[in-house]
Amino acid sequence: QLTRDAISEAMLNERLANRDTYQVLAYDITRVGVRGKRSPSYLLLDNKSAHLNGTDTVHLDVRRAVERWLATPRKNHGLLIEVRTGPTLKPAPHHHVRLRRSVDEPHESWQHKQPVLYAYTADGKHKTRSIRDAAASSTRSKRAGHHRRAHRRKNSDEICRRHSLYVDFADVGWSDWIVAPPGYDAFYCQGKCPFPLAEHMNSTNHAVVQT
Repeated sequence: QLTRDAISEAMLNERLANRDTYQVLAYDITRVGVRGKRSPSYLLLDNKSAHLNGTDTVHLDVRRAVERWLATPRKNHGLLIEVRTGPTLKPAPHHHVRLRRSVDEPHESWQHKQPVLYAYTADGKHKTRSIRDAAASSTRSKRAGHHRRAHRRKNSDEICRRHSLYVDFADVGWSDWIVAPPGYDAFYCQGKCPFPLAEHMNSTNHAVVQT
């Protein structure tokens, strides 16, 4: 979801600034480029016409990109949003829709125009997620893939082990100053820890204190 104000602030030149109808395109970055060797690859996901004098937001369907990210988290290179007025008019370099608040912009005004990616999932834990920073979502996906590697479970009253614990910044009242990510996997340990700890366990100070 892109707001009219966000697109207006990304005006690229005088020709664009005098138009009131714009073409907004969303691409999935399927392959990153390497300077001097290869160009990046893009897949067009959605294309919408926006009448900036009559609409407040532009909604783009990026479901195919999200599905690909979930299937292969390491290949999540983010999205490319392009604003133009014709098939041959390309955005000027170094102009873009802001994903983060400018240091001299009030927080209240930024909340009304920041781009938002909504992803609705049914994983049994979080029914709805609002991901505010597309770039940061790549890091979260990689971390989630690492955490999904299962450990063989023993009786719950035996060896201490890590349990899942997700901290949602909105639930603890931090979402007003943390833009992204929406939360993080904090985890916690529970169970009996052998003491003294064997040398091969290579425990951290945190684990020793909990023991």
